This record gives sequence, C-alpha cells and structure tokens, in this order.
Amino acid sequence: RTELANCHWMRGYVYAQNGELPRAEAEMREALGMLSASRAALYSSQVAVELADVLHRRGKSQEAAELLHGVLDD
Repeated sequence: RTELANCHWMRGYVYAQNGELPRAEAEMREALGMLSASRAALYSSQVAVELADVLHRRGKSQEAAELLHGVLDD
C-alpha cells in the first residue's frame, strides 16, 4: 500500500512541476490519505509539506498553514 501511495505522490509532484495544480492536489491528497492510514509518518509528513505548497499556490493558504501546523505537531 505504501508503494501505491508513493506512486500517487510522485504523480502529484510531476503535475505540480507542470503547473497542473488541481491534478497535483488530488494525487497528493490520495497519497496522504493512504500514508496516514498505514501510519507511515515520515512519508506522510513529506507529502503534507508538498501538498501545502500546492495548496498555497492555488490560493488555499489557510488550509496549507493548517496542514503544516499538523506536521509540526507530529
């Protein structure tokens, strides 16, 4: 399951690099959900940081900040 989550994460990363932010957000949310369910804390934190960047770039700065605060609290 972690391997599949990593595939979603990498797809999201590529979409973000290409400026396809809605698709990047969807893939990273999927990855984060899968990683959180499997309690893969390190990967979850890394995906959360990248998702926060995408959210900020999409104008969702408050949600991005909340996500980052969650990472810092872990």
